[in-house]
Amino acid sequence: MTTSAGFIALIGEPNAGKSTLTNAMVGAKVSIVTHKVQTTRARIRGVALEGEAQLVFVDTPGLFKPRRRLDRAMVAAAWGGAADADVVVLMVEAHRGITQGVEHILEGLSEIGKGRTVALAINKIDRVEASTLLALSEKLNATNFRLTLDVGHLHCQRETPIADHVQQWAEQIVNVHIEDMRSGMHEHLMFDEGEMDFLEIIRILRDFQFSGALCPDHLPAHRDDPSKLQAFAFAYGYIKALIHAANSEVQT
Repeated sequence: MTTSAGFIALIGEPNAGKSTLTNAMVGAKVSIVTHKVQTTRARIRGVALEGEAQLVFVDTPGLFKPRRRLDRAMVAAAWGGAADADVVVLMVEAHRGITQGVEHILEGLSEIGKGRTVALAINKIDRVEASTLLALSEKLNATNFRLTLDVGHLHCQRETPIADHVQQWAEQIVNVHIEDMRSGMHEHLMFDEGEMDFLEIIRILRDFQFSGALCPDHLPAHRDDPSKLQAFAFAYGYIKALIHAANSEVQT
């Protein structure tokens, strides 16, 4: 049996949603979540298990311009967490966009990001229009980030056809999140409970020779499956069957 482990540091401005994401990924409340800025003053670690892999998420203090000794210690702890990680995730709030603080973080990542994977996570996307979100993504991706495409939310927000988005961002998409939703309704559904044509989505990705990760996302929890283990097992099997069906069309 082969096991692996890695550290994933979440960085960003204060109140960008780092603690919320850490808790969500770990599946437990390991970091305090409040509206008060600078609640996280030291690095908080939480461990998530994915198969035989251990993912250690590191919630870091918000990055800002320090004025006091405590401020400098908090900022140093955040950058230290990034420097020690295998993967660094920069969190940006969609409604605030690229602030001075974000620009300063991007400058720091140009050095610390060397030799490690740097990912971008745009939070609070429900606060902006789709056109604003795409413009923000384009500006940030100019700094060589890669994209995760959420096809469920594209359908929900009526940003279709999905093929147009795949074509526009094909060279930068490394992950595709797949979930069932209905047009105009922000409700996460189990596969085959919504309106998504998953086989057509797999065909689109196949035709663009997508080779990244295809992951089920935001699966609803049920009383008999609170940890969602059965839901994810079903979802991965469902996706595997779709990929087989799409590939069989080409082979025949």
